[in-house]
Amino acid sequence: MAINHNPFAITDFETGGVGQNRQPLSIGCVVLDPRKLTIVDNGIFYSLIRPYEDDDCEKYGVDPVSPDALAKNKLSMDDLRLANPPKKVFDDFASFIKYHNPKGKKWDAPIFTGWNYLFDWEIMQNLSDGLLRGRYTIKDKLPAKTTIKKMADKEVEIV
Repeated sequence: MAINHNPFAITDFETGGVGQNRQPLSIGCVVLDPRKLTIVDNGIFYSLIRPYEDDDCEKYGVDPVSPDALAKNKLSMDDLRLANPPKKVFDDFASFIKYHNPKGKKWDAPIFTGWNYLFDWEIMQNLSDGLLRGRYTIKDKLPAKTTIKKMADKEVEIV
């Protein structure tokens, strides 16, 4: 019987609430070897994520960070304000996952899992869609830089 060769990416988010439009505040991931169940080389990722302040929450379609969530997660707004923005953290996390998929094929990618992983998978999908599906999310594939340079200002549209 064959043993799965895909590593496990045990991932967890801490959030600023539990609502549909909750903001991620931190992400942690440990990549495990599927056979030995040990942490692989360079297999730990952790980052705080700068949340949107109350003034910007409506603009980006997210819920404000709840003081109760901060207390439960043991995070402080002072520390979070110093963190990288969501896009930077997600780009870093995507690079981390790609590092653990050297063949670059979806069948060799790490398996996303963890406690309450469906809650976390929804956050991951929202981040990959362009941050929580706010009003300024670009839904379609971006045109190439050369195409944008040739377009007039009125032709460039942000959805």
